[in-house]
Amino acid sequence: VRKLHIEPDRAAAIEFAMRGATAGDTVVCAGKGHESSIIGPAGSTPWDERGEVEAALRRLRDGAHPR
Repeated sequence: VRKLHIEPDRAAAIEFAMRGATAGDTVVCAGKGHESSIIGPAGSTPWDERGEVEAALRRLRDGAHPR
């Protein structure tokens, strides 16, 4: 059974994917890594995909609650 989860917040989506991954899985964050901003309903916002991935990994490592 396949399940679909739609998460409009990209940072939350990254963390959701990482929390769902198990040993041997690969999480691919594609499409925004080269961009320095993300455009949403409120306009352009600074964005650092690598920084968000690193922050999510730290939260997972430290056992912190999801964002």
